[in-house]
Amino acid sequence: MADIDPAVAHLAAPEDVEVDTHSENPAETGPRTIFIPIDASSASQHTLRWARTNYLKADDTVIIAHVRHATPGSSLSLVNAHADVVPALEALEAAAREASHDLVRAAAATLRDTELPGVAVTDVKGFALRGEVRKDLVRKAKEVNADVIIVGSRGLGAVKRALLGSVSEYLARHAHCAVVVVRPTDAEAIADKLDELRTE
Repeated sequence: MADIDPAVAHLAAPEDVEVDTHSENPAETGPRTIFIPIDASSASQHTLRWARTNYLKADDTVIIAHVRHATPGSSLSLVNAHADVVPALEALEAAAREASHDLVRAAAATLRDTELPGVAVTDVKGFALRGEVRKDLVRKAKEVNADVIIVGSRGLGAVKRALLGSVSEYLARHAHCAVVVVRPTDAEAIADKLDELRTE
């Protein structure tokens, strides 16, 4: 067998070269808009921590959104029939609105906190919505032109998921952008289950 010419031997040798995958296109490397729906569960706290540690970049814009249901008993027919309940309903709505605002503020503080592990983000906006959780999250994510949605999974049981539907599943099917579903740790799933049992 003839010897291989040293001038071309390198063409047959194995090669292992790292390829620079960074784009020269600013549109591909610039800031992103990340949409993170939250609620009062420990799964939401886990999602925020996961996003800081695994996904966010310092120049991202993060949109926090919390959707609360309409105040129980606030249907127009009930209010028209019982005008004396209006002050009580207004007080309930004010309390629900303030609780929603507090959740959004706390989530924003978690993302901005430079003492926590992961990436701190300075450009955080928050929305407190009232309406139908799944549809309003899809609408708001599109409205803010989110590049990705990061949502927690509460691990609903089969019966409850069949009755209520999973927010994360709904977003994955109906959102205009990619959806990252963050699963809770075992301890957080147990804590959420205990909270759920206490409120039933």
